[in-house]
Amino acid sequence: MRRLITALFLTVLLTAAGVSRALSASQPAYVLQAEQNYRHARAELNAAQKALAQLKQEEARLGRQAMRLRGQWLEPAKLWRATQAAQKRLVFAQQNSQQSLTELNIARDAARRQRVGPVSTPERSPQWWW
Repeated sequence: MRRLITALFLTVLLTAAGVSRALSASQPAYVLQAEQNYRHARAELNAAQKALAQLKQEEARLGRQAMRLRGQWLEPAKLWRATQAAQKRLVFAQQNSQQSLTELNIARDAARRQRVGPVSTPERSPQWWW
């Protein structure tokens, strides 16, 4: 029974992988490239968010420690510069991610038009009320 379930699971898994490969093979290369660029931009965005979060945690830890020891918190210049650089990287990654999403949508739209044909615009109704 266990072997049957395992074989069934592997069959479903391999079939799903084959379907995704077949779908990706049916798309033009520029759509695949745009999807890859978008995935890469999202990964960069996630990495920038995690780096900034780690720096903020470090800042909070050092602040608590300084308040406990000295009663005041003066942020070290090195930490401040690192935080500023991380914020700049995050803004750049957000812009890059948004731009790659726009390019992906444009590529998908072009591929859709190539498959289906141009979208006809509806005729404007006569403006008899003017």
